[in-house]
Amino acid sequence: MNAHTGLPYAVVEDNGGRLTLFVFGDADRQSSVYAYTGLESDTPENVAALLRGLSSGDLPRDADDEGIIADPQAAWLDMDDDDIVADDEGVYAFRMGAAAECALRVPLYAEAIDNLERWDGMSVWHLEELMREAREYAPEEDGKPDTSAIDQAALSLKSSGPLPDWAELIAVDESGHYLAWSENDVDWIYVDYLPEEYLAA
Repeated sequence: MNAHTGLPYAVVEDNGGRLTLFVFGDADRQSSVYAYTGLESDTPENVAALLRGLSSGDLPRDADDEGIIADPQAAWLDMDDDDIVADDEGVYAFRMGAAAECALRVPLYAEAIDNLERWDGMSVWHLEELMREAREYAPEEDGKPDTSAIDQAALSLKSSGPLPDWAELIAVDESGHYLAWSENDVDWIYVDYLPEEYLAA
């Protein structure tokens, strides 16, 4: 069916924040064989499990669930491609409203960690942006973001040039800027310029 061997699908968010899942019988999304609306009322963990099931080829929900749309093809034809916030190829945060950001928090976090791990070493300003984005979607534990996956990803980052032996250091870029952990919980991380002795090394 598609490159992921699972079921092609799309999640659409309308102007009112309602999330509808469409599952297709073809990779080109010409024929919707299943549709369910009301994902915004589910937990992010359940939505993530639902999407993982689709990736494994499993149709979700019981047939008598009130969220099932009787004519999925007609409903799909009324949708706009620009309202797709997730599909079997990824998630699209730039299209999301608040409802989608909440419901799709788990795949958004997974994508943010993946982007972080693939940082190219060129700009720590970009790295700072990636890390702050990842923290925004991090799961909460005791009312605070659980950044353990971010911390783990930070350990594998590649830096340019020699690294000072600083416990708080995260990475250094090609221009001599560095990103480091902050002792301030609000700021969390910060960017600065390496001292001259390291630039000359």
